[in-house]
Amino acid sequence: DRAVFIGVTVQGGPDRLMTPYSNGVAMPGVEIHANVYETLARGEFLTPVSNLSTLAAALAVAAALGLCFHWLAGARAFLAAFALLLAAHAAPCVLFARDRVMPASPPLATAWFSFLGLGTRHYLLTRRKLEVTEAQRARYQKAIHYVTHEMRTPLTAIQGSSELMGRYALNEEKRKEIAGMIHRE
Repeated sequence: DRAVFIGVTVQGGPDRLMTPYSNGVAMPGVEIHANVYETLARGEFLTPVSNLSTLAAALAVAAALGLCFHWLAGARAFLAAFALLLAAHAAPCVLFARDRVMPASPPLATAWFSFLGLGTRHYLLTRRKLEVTEAQRARYQKAIHYVTHEMRTPLTAIQGSSELMGRYALNEEKRKEIAGMIHRE
């Protein structure tokens, strides 16, 4: 019930290689083969994630980004979208730590294209709303300007006429004429 690996190592020779498990120290080829054998004997295999699961993860990221930009506004939408992008980047690493292998490109490409498309749409819609609001505000200010101008002209005539009546002694006919003009204005 034992496996024996026999090999030759040369100090400083070309058979020393780096592996993810060598912790920064080059390992001889015999030791690498022994580690591979032990991994196989223990049954510690990496299992691939199904294509359907990968597709479901990509669609879930796209749907989450869509909901994020639909329900949130402004900076909060973009911050939540960045968090989802980070989660999409971390998902393959987390799965790999649990001995599952998922291709990173489908969910990441979906996440980035969704983020760019939805972010652009969000920006353009916000920009359009701002333009409409600014146009409404300008129209309101113009209307207020016209109303105040139209009121100021008759008020000036009324004020001037009443000053004439108050300052000077006018005959009855002139008083009636000025009073009629004040009434018309």
